Amino acid sequence: MDMELLAPVGNMESLKVAIYNGADAIYLGIRQYNARNNIDGFSLDTLGEAVEFAHLYGVKVYLALNILFKDSELQDALDVVVEANNKGVDAFIIQDLGLAYLIHTYYPSIELHASTQMAVHNLEGVRVLEKLGFKRVVLARETSIDEIKRITDNSDIEIEFFVQGALCVSFSGNCYMCSHLVGKSGNRGVCQQFCRLPYTFESGDIKRHGFLLSAKDINMLDQLKELKRLGVKSLKIEGRARRPFYVAQACKIYRDMLDFGKYSNHDLDMLKIAFNREYTPAYFNGNANIISQIQGNNGLLIGEVKRVNNGNKFNEVYITSNYDLKGKCGLKFIYNGEEIASIGAHDVKRVGNLYRITTTSNIRVGSKVHIIQDEVLEQELLGNIKKLPIKIDFEATPNQPIKIVATYGDIKLSVEGEICQSAKTIAIAREQILKQLSRSDIFEVVDFNCNINNCYILNSSLNKLRNNIYNKLHQKIIKKYQKNILNKINIDKISILSTITNQNKEFNFEIINNINELNNIKKSNNIIFDYNNFNTEDIKIFDNYCKANNINGYIDIPNFATFKDINLINVALKQTDLGVVANNLYALTFDCKMLGGQFLNIYNSYTLHVLNKLHDFDAMFVEELTNAEMDSLQTDIPLIKRERVYMTLLHCPYKQNLKCDCATCKYDEATYEINSGKKFNVKRKKTSTCVFLLKD
Repeated sequence: MDMELLAPVGNMESLKVAIYNGADAIYLGIRQYNARNNIDGFSLDTLGEAVEFAHLYGVKVYLALNILFKDSELQDALDVVVEANNKGVDAFIIQDLGLAYLIHTYYPSIELHASTQMAVHNLEGVRVLEKLGFKRVVLARETSIDEIKRITDNSDIEIEFFVQGALCVSFSGNCYMCSHLVGKSGNRGVCQQFCRLPYTFESGDIKRHGFLLSAKDINMLDQLKELKRLGVKSLKIEGRARRPFYVAQACKIYRDMLDFGKYSNHDLDMLKIAFNREYTPAYFNGNANIISQIQGNNGLLIGEVKRVNNGNKFNEVYITSNYDLKGKCGLKFIYNGEEIASIGAHDVKRVGNLYRITTTSNIRVGSKVHIIQDEVLEQELLGNIKKLPIKIDFEATPNQPIKIVATYGDIKLSVEGEICQSAKTIAIAREQILKQLSRSDIFEVVDFNCNINNCYILNSSLNKLRNNIYNKLHQKIIKKYQKNILNKINIDKISILSTITNQNKEFNFEIINNINELNNIKKSNNIIFDYNNFNTEDIKIFDNYCKANNINGYIDIPNFATFKDINLINVALKQTDLGVVANNLYALTFDCKMLGGQFLNIYNSYTLHVLNKLHDFDAMFVEELTNAEMDSLQTDIPLIKRERVYMTLLHCPYKQNLKCDCATCKYDEATYEINSGKKFNVKRKKTSTCVFLLKD
């Protein structure tokens, strides 16, 4: 199986360098609806140009409409899908279940890819996506080796997996911190990256301060063979908001690894310079150490500060380094593990065995020096372009039309030009013809056969002939990707929601975290057991209490679950009459009564409709909608809010901050505090696997 290299593009320059450096497919967003709304991106007006350029090089284009939509936005979103399809987009990356339902129901020819924001990470979740018409799933970055193998062994759905770029500290990007703190939702494409700020972790008498929630970057160059063995179809690079040099360098090094099974240390160094927050294979081999000590680009360590001469205006900094430092480079200085300065160095000079730079920043002797930009090497890579290799057969005979045949792959085209004239003095040379035919930004003549006999041909005639044949070849190539033209529909006329209204049904409930809290239960018809530590005996006690008191009991199951976790939950459900709070799509495969958890990310009436088609729900919890937005949804299912959750952590904050492991676990009450003074309580939820929630 050939693995696809999928590159991020935030603008036309990034698109071109991704293609020139080996991408098989690219993904992009348009300004209205994508999870990177902080970049210029593309618009519907410029999308056609981007798609045509990619298709010319045989590269597929996936449009990310990977945010959640409100009812009032779905018509426009669906119209965008139709227009983008008609411009040639090959597939759509979707998070919103309501939008996915509308697309698959009314435009079944459109290819759907499930965004990683859906947080699908096990076979059970994949089976739900199969029912909904998805051809591909972008698995959560937290998905383990064993679970990838379990999916590919038991499903034909295509698997896409992130191998390079930013890692969200909150499980699969489902973070609500920005939404709850400043009303800017990451699920709506306006993440404010609160995770990149400093925090204080406190547990008992221990305090730690630093960038404690700032995750490293993923780098899985050394795991590509394993991913291929597991049956992964597409290797995804993250970075639509990063510079074109990063995109180019990432594509180049992963292309080499795919084609030749190796990469150069030089290219890895260049990738680090382009951007990294330290590298990690993330959760691929278990609960990894994913937190970086540096908030921004860590670059490449190249030396150390040996001497500083402080002046009135400028300070002279002397650096020892084996790196070939030139002017126009960016340097970062780190002292005792903390960044103290980042500067642009433009006057680098060699003084003996040291480099001297001048700066207004205060730099300490002993600081580690990291290079974060090398403009000379950047321009070298960005200056490389890729052309399509073609064969040209050229024939010119006096008193006959000039004939040219162009061949590219299995495409062969011919055109005729003006009547050729006999040369009265000097005949045109083969080299002159080739020179004129080589003037193209797209095509490169690699095989040239020329049959001429004492001919006189104007350069203008050759240029006209060249433009004619190349334009026809261009159109013939992209015609292979031509899509069936679809017509827009008016979803107001779709009848699936017409009989449903929000009846605002009451649903009273209480939540307990351990069995002892049953003694304090008030008169509620529904009790949710939001366990801290899964225990079969506790589950049975809870079930017996519910039966004895004629109460509906539900187990609040985690939004992340391994195969072992799912088996534990399944056994408990078979032995009791309990239901579950479904916090992830995998839970919809359980045969029991069910509440919809807040992590199902309900935003519109169609999402509610889809979920209710998959399973009957007694009630639904929502996380981000206002009361007014909840009241506007068309559903007869009670919609409720519960306590806020800001993040779900799958790395262990106790292991990270208290330097323990599972055998010496120091789990206790703990908090993270942001500089504003806001504290987040850490709740551990352990099935067989630990999940940590940051809550009020």
